[in-house]
Amino acid sequence: MLYILNIYKSDNKRAKMANVYFKVLNKNTSRKYTESIMESLQRDLVASAKTLTEDVFDITRPMSTKRVGLDVDNLLKYYILNQMMKDLPKEKLAKKAEIRLVRTGNNNYRKDVTTNEYYKLSNENVWIPAKEISQVNEDGSYVIDEKRSNTAFLNRKTYDTFGELISIQVINRFGKVIFDKEQAVQMLGLRKEFVLKHKYSGFSGNSTDMVAAIMNQFSSPKQTGYYMDNYYNLYTWDERKKCFMKNKDNFNKSSLLIDYEFGQNGKVIRKEYTGVR
Repeated sequence: MLYILNIYKSDNKRAKMANVYFKVLNKNTSRKYTESIMESLQRDLVASAKTLTEDVFDITRPMSTKRVGLDVDNLLKYYILNQMMKDLPKEKLAKKAEIRLVRTGNNNYRKDVTTNEYYKLSNENVWIPAKEISQVNEDGSYVIDEKRSNTAFLNRKTYDTFGELISIQVINRFGKVIFDKEQAVQMLGLRKEFVLKHKYSGFSGNSTDMVAAIMNQFSSPKQTGYYMDNYYNLYTWDERKKCFMKNKDNFNKSSLLIDYEFGQNGKVIRKEYTGVR
């Protein structure tokens, strides 16, 4: 009797394990079937949907089927697809988004081939819209158009792959670059840098060269070709590209602020030193 009872328990255990196995199998099969349906719907929607937008309610509210000739079949497909996408986890959404995104010269950004809009990778490993990006170049640099306050003009800034500013342009309300350097200087609020004619002996902050100080009183400063912004960054004008290029050696080679005299009419005057006592 005990032997028969053990056989019964053993068979019952196997039955439970079999049930668990079939449940897992059915779940995997169902998931694969769902993904297959979704991919089929995506391909079908791309080929057939014409009047659909991101929100199904925005379509149906202002329109009537008689006036627009709305395709009910496509509408139902869109609704099903939308509901299925809501049930997917964020990781799955990120993978599906990559289907319509293409690589750019910068690994942090992708481009939507249908809308020409850019996406960036978030901390959650999901591609999200990067509306501030207007262009990503082949070398990985990218462009941001910043709106200027109280004007229709834009500041077009180009950054390298490390996020460091490379250049800046002014764009008018017609989308054209401001070619005139003096006009761009005024609109960007840049100051022209000048340098005193006679160098001071010694080093920055330690010179008491009275002779050079007196001689500079009777000599006009000369322009260096650099321009300074409100953050004390220096730029040079690129005539070919019609933009101001940031001086990358600014931090290492530019003078200290104590060597600058901030004059009127948008000028900054710099002292130079011989470096010799």
